[in-house]
Amino acid sequence: MKTLKSTIKSFGSLLLLLVVTSCSKEEATAETELEMVSVKAKKETLESQLKKVEKATMRFHSFEQAKKAGYADPYAFNPSIYVPNMGFHYINVGLIDGEFDMEKPEILLYVPNEQGQLKLVGVEYAVPKAISPTPREGFMGDTDHWDDNPNVAGGSWTLHAWVIEENPNGVFAEFNPNVPVSDPSDK
Repeated sequence: MKTLKSTIKSFGSLLLLLVVTSCSKEEATAETELEMVSVKAKKETLESQLKKVEKATMRFHSFEQAKKAGYADPYAFNPSIYVPNMGFHYINVGLIDGEFDMEKPEILLYVPNEQGQLKLVGVEYAVPKAISPTPREGFMGDTDHWDDNPNVAGGSWTLHAWVIEENPNGVFAEFNPNVPVSDPSDK
């Protein structure tokens, strides 16, 4: 009888040990997963966000691809004038939804070369003020600056990101002195 009680006690102790151990493993796994998410979040930097934008817009170096994606819709609002130190603006009106998606800029900025071929130089984000009376949270940090632009979608917050053509005034500056003041194809 004592042996049976001893065996039951031992079995109970073993069972308790297994339950405690498995709980500890689950808690440790949850902690590890949280730490991994935290490390991943810390790894994302402004530089990595800008690289994402550059990668997402790489296909738009071909203006034909931009047209296919809706940036050159002849019925959409696309300014026909060349803006000094910015270039031509091609807007995808289907993306103007009031949200900031860094990998889907609402506007692509192009500068023609002397032969008239368009070269992608940057991107611009637009959030209509009718949807958002204040600018959206954009890129991480506080270096991005949204401008109050009355010319886009009846008044919008706009944010330039010079991810293609380097801008000595900063990646988020409104104007880029490296972009010609006048249309190079007009010469």
